[in-house]
Amino acid sequence: MKNTLNIIFLILSSLAFGQEKYDNEKLIENTLKYLNIKKDNCFSKFIKTKKITESESIILIPVFAEKGNGYITLNGYILIVNNKNGKIKSHFSEKESWFSDAVRIDNIQIIYKPYQISKDYETIGVVRLLRKY
Repeated sequence: MKNTLNIIFLILSSLAFGQEKYDNEKLIENTLKYLNIKKDNCFSKFIKTKKITESESIILIPVFAEKGNGYITLNGYILIVNNKNGKIKSHFSEKESWFSDAVRIDNIQIIYKPYQISKDYETIGVVRLLRKY
C-alpha cells in the first residue's frame, strides 16, 4: 500500500512539473506571436520566464541582431505578460542591448525584487553572468 502511494505521488508530481514547462512554452509561443518574432531568430537558450503573480509573468527574450565570426549582438525584450494568453501588458526593448565577443554569456537571470523608483513605478533587475575565455 505504501509503495502504491509513493508511485501515485511520483506520477502526480511529474505531471505537475510537466504542466508548468508546457505552460511556459505556450506562454513564450503566444508572446512571440504578439511580437511577430520567429523563435528561430531568438537565442532560445536564454529566453527566461518568471511568474510574478497568478496572472502575470516576466519574459526576457534575447533576439539575434547580428552574428559574426566569434561575436553576437542581441536585441533585448523584457515583457510583463498575461499568463493565460501571452498578451503583453508592459514592455521594454532595446536594440543591440547585449554584445559578446571574447566574453561568453553563461546565463541570464530575472531578479524579481521590485525596486521602487517613484511613488507610482517600480522596476525589476536582469543579471547576465559572463565568463571570459
